[in-house]
Amino acid sequence: MRRHALSIVDQALSSGTSFIAVLAMARSLEPTVFGVFAMLFTALTLFLGLSRAFFGIPVALATAGSADHLRRLFSASTTALSLLFIPLALMVAVTGLLATDQRDSTTMVLIAMIALATPLVMIQDLCRYYAIAKGEPFKAVLSDAVRLGGALVLFVTGPFLESTTLSIAWAMIVFLSVITVMPSLRPRLLFREGLRLLSPRRGLRESVTLAVALSTGVTLAMGFLMVPFLGASAVGTIRGAGTLFGPVNTLIALLDFSVLGSLSTRERSRDVRSVVAVTGVLTLVTAAWAGILLLLPETVGRLLLGETWSSTRAILPITSVEYLFLAVSAGLTLIFKLRDRPRVLLLNRVLSSVVILVAVIVALITGGGVASMAWALLLGAFMSASGMARGTEREHRVLPRELTR
Repeated sequence: MRRHALSIVDQALSSGTSFIAVLAMARSLEPTVFGVFAMLFTALTLFLGLSRAFFGIPVALATAGSADHLRRLFSASTTALSLLFIPLALMVAVTGLLATDQRDSTTMVLIAMIALATPLVMIQDLCRYYAIAKGEPFKAVLSDAVRLGGALVLFVTGPFLESTTLSIAWAMIVFLSVITVMPSLRPRLLFREGLRLLSPRRGLRESVTLAVALSTGVTLAMGFLMVPFLGASAVGTIRGAGTLFGPVNTLIALLDFSVLGSLSTRERSRDVRSVVAVTGVLTLVTAAWAGILLLLPETVGRLLLGETWSSTRAILPITSVEYLFLAVSAGLTLIFKLRDRPRVLLLNRVLSSVVILVAVIVALITGGGVASMAWALLLGAFMSASGMARGTEREHRVLPRELTR
């Protein structure tokens, strides 16, 4: 019970760290530079999601096996990530270079630091998974606490630092979180097994990978489409609005991490009622948080997002409605996970992603601004929520005996 509680605390710390880390950069960088950071951070998030699918989930599922198998899998995974270190950093750097034509020292140092930090974040995240799977979640909590503490320090001191110093400090905090946890886990270099892990295979890993690529990849693609028409600052505006809903994103992450496991022990015939109740609570909490954000005074908004606040505030009502739909969608996905319906989830993700990209392209061609981008995201969230609602209605009609065969 204590280990499970520590695991939940660690997940909350991890999500909270991303929230504070982005705010620390938003309030300290001017809008165009923050837009470049937003593109870099989206690339980091994409690769982190892929790393969890390829390495984190298999490690989490290996707890049922022997301790030796778990240790070798972790070592092979860290080896694979080490081999990918330079290619990953280069891909993130290219993302940053494509997001802007500025080549001043502030921008170049920012790109270099986030590029180097990306594979380190992936390694630290894998160490979290292994520590929890090994039954030592306190190590994961300690590592995430270091990152969160560092992010809070940057949030407070960021406006008084040079932009280059801020970028270097951001990357150094990630490095400190890695060396806090990794030496105690003692991974070994297993080159052959590490290379084998990188080979494509069919299964849960690939399904989750595709879902991550669709969800985060569409955000990155949207950013690349926006930059030539609206500039990097527009990407920062969209990122700023989404970041303010960080607490909601944390709750959504906890659905899979904690709620799903609890619901899985119940009878399948009770799925719909339980999931609808969870979804209702999540939606109400999201609505309450949206109300708080919409009523934020100007001084508090600028304290959180700096110069990016003025443009973010203009689209905040649209983003608030988007997150209400996202809360409904995230909650209702639980029933399809409980009943092992990955195809439904994947098709819903594909549809919403296509809708977003088509809406973005049409809006940019017709001269739409940042608000049009927010409307495109809202439309995608609406399509996702309505698809999940229709699917839930169908599941409600499934006879309990069909679920227990």
